[in-house]
Amino acid sequence: MKAIIISIGDELLSGDIANTNGSFIASKLNEHNIPVIRILAVGDDADSITKSLEEIPEMVNIVFVTGGLGPTHDDITTKVAARFFDSELVFQQDLYDRVKARFAGYGIPMNEADRLQAFFPENCERIDNNYGTAIGMHFFKNGRDYFFMPGVPHEMKGMLTEQILPKLISGSHKKMQVRTLRTYGVGESKLYQSMKHWMEENPNIRVAFYPKDRGNDIKLQYYPDSEKAVENLIQQLSDSIYGFDSEEIEEKIAKKLIEKKWTLAVAESCTGGLIASRLTDISGSSQYMMYGIVSYSNDAKMKLLGVKEESLKKYGAVSQEVAAEMAEGVRQYSDCEIGISTTGIAGPTGGTAEKPVGTLWCAVSCLGKSEVFHYCRNINREANKIRFTQFALKKLLEKLK
Repeated sequence: MKAIIISIGDELLSGDIANTNGSFIASKLNEHNIPVIRILAVGDDADSITKSLEEIPEMVNIVFVTGGLGPTHDDITTKVAARFFDSELVFQQDLYDRVKARFAGYGIPMNEADRLQAFFPENCERIDNNYGTAIGMHFFKNGRDYFFMPGVPHEMKGMLTEQILPKLISGSHKKMQVRTLRTYGVGESKLYQSMKHWMEENPNIRVAFYPKDRGNDIKLQYYPDSEKAVENLIQQLSDSIYGFDSEEIEEKIAKKLIEKKWTLAVAESCTGGLIASRLTDISGSSQYMMYGIVSYSNDAKMKLLGVKEESLKKYGAVSQEVAAEMAEGVRQYSDCEIGISTTGIAGPTGGTAEKPVGTLWCAVSCLGKSEVFHYCRNINREANKIRFTQFALKKLLEKLK
């Protein structure tokens, strides 16, 4: 069984939005071992949509289409589908009543454009939409299933997972396990080399590497009988793994701090408050997060954190000495168990031969004992700030273990 995904919308071709619907559908199908051979983006144009339906490869058994089922002028998918499948659009009173009731529930008056959603192809199966007014369509032609879904992401996701997949997946399609190992501190090529022997021993496990500014993700897809092999890999890479699936490093830090009943404060220069922002993204962060100080200037470092003027003059703001004084200063100021600091050069200007763009010094002061860490790699300003933040949080997590 093979699938193709067609996403409809001018906004996908203009670059205004990313095709997240295609990615979501593909990920769900892969969980059920249904390979996706192609993902297409097509504009709101009848000829283009028709051509994409006409040119489906013979090997494809299932076609998923998203977008263009709404009430506006560019929502033409229903009309195109009806024509392609030789079906008439017929007004269906029960659909009209349903749409009318949903609008009444919203407290919004219905207009003539909304009434168009009650016209439905007469020879296709309906797919319920529990999150909106656009009903999905299921056609069957020449041994192939065609599923048409709305383009609104939460409506599409609900329709796919609640209506389509339960009917589509038979007992012969065992659901694959999907697990993502989130790593930091080891490059993609080095990860591959360390895993190469394991991959050769387990060819039935699909492996994909996803390099990101926050680290490298390793996505594994496997059947339950390969669980032991996956656990062996996790053990092998344990020093590099900071989380699993969608788990972020700040979530691990939050759990550790709450377990220890510790609090912390953050003093940031080059990261501009990103560390404090990520730490407070976690619900309940008030249990451990006390202060976040962005001490960008030397004057702020001295006045707010007690950094010595002589340290700034002798070593410079971007130095291990100043990083240590910042971390200890914010810890003492806030009376926390932990203080963490960052000072560096995010670029693109400000670097020197001794301290190039991409240089970071960060420090963790834990119960009065400080440790300083160095990082240096330049990508661009935005990426550098993300990488600085991830590096500092990884070092903080290591101190909490």
